[in-house]
Amino acid sequence: METLSFKSRDYADSGAFDAYRDLYSGGSDVTALGANFAATVRGIRFPQLLLFDRTLQGVSHERTRRRVGADAFEHLMLQLVVEGRMMVLAGNVVRVVEAGELVLFDLTQPQRTWTASARIITVAVARAVVVGTLPVATDLHGTVLPRIGSELLQDFLLSLARNGDRTHAQMAAAATATVGALLLATLGGRTAASEDAPLVGAARVNLILEFIDANLVRPDLTPEIISTQSGISRTALYRLFEPLGGVAAQVQKRRLRAMRLALTRQGDSRSIGEIAIACGFVSASHASRSFRAGFGLTPREFREASLKVAGAKAAMPIDAVLQRWFDEVR
Repeated sequence: METLSFKSRDYADSGAFDAYRDLYSGGSDVTALGANFAATVRGIRFPQLLLFDRTLQGVSHERTRRRVGADAFEHLMLQLVVEGRMMVLAGNVVRVVEAGELVLFDLTQPQRTWTASARIITVAVARAVVVGTLPVATDLHGTVLPRIGSELLQDFLLSLARNGDRTHAQMAAAATATVGALLLATLGGRTAASEDAPLVGAARVNLILEFIDANLVRPDLTPEIISTQSGISRTALYRLFEPLGGVAAQVQKRRLRAMRLALTRQGDSRSIGEIAIACGFVSASHASRSFRAGFGLTPREFREASLKVAGAKAAMPIDAVLQRWFDEVR
């Protein structure tokens, strides 16, 4: 398995934080909390999943709305606090995550964490691994899972941190699938007795989402068209998509996501207007307004920012490795 490591003690005092900040500059804005910063990072790359075992002292990571718009990350992130505690901000709510608790983040939404002193296992998993069975993952941003009810998931993550670097390819693929299955089961158990983040008919929803993704180019992709092609009534369709914010909202979100991903492809020579039409927007101006409302940047600003990030990372070996890893789960 491919691995990477970082130790702040390998740098002179004045350079340790700068090196760590540069390491994570492709995905978050890093701030030192006082003068006692220290960090160790051990990373392991699995298929569609990255695991980082970190000890952190005196550091904050933030994904602002502008950052979210610029880097096009789509993956989900689990953070297990093994020792110490971490404060998190997600969805305008501040929570304290204690040792033995997990927090789930959706990287398409802003967030911030503060760590005075903690050991944290962080797992970045490609959206497809989870959304294939859990389409409401977006609505779980900032969810904190206690030890009780998530024991198997936590124990498996700890085992991956201990043994993952010695895993062969077939086992590594199984490990990724197991994380997805355990997360689904953990959230299913949590929501079975709660209505604040309901799970819906995942299989049917995902068939409909596949149809939407395949037909984004159609500007007439209305609930009526979707219900007819999916073989269910509009009433059932609306009920099915209510936990996801509604049918129209999902179509718009997926148009924006498709446009954002297209704008990150360095070999894509199409104009912004051509990309907008291909994603189903009625005009470039309509796409630009929607894109800015969703991500805080115009499509042109986003494309320029993405190219700058890609160019800046090329000169830094460990940073380039990490960037390549995240590109695989983006």
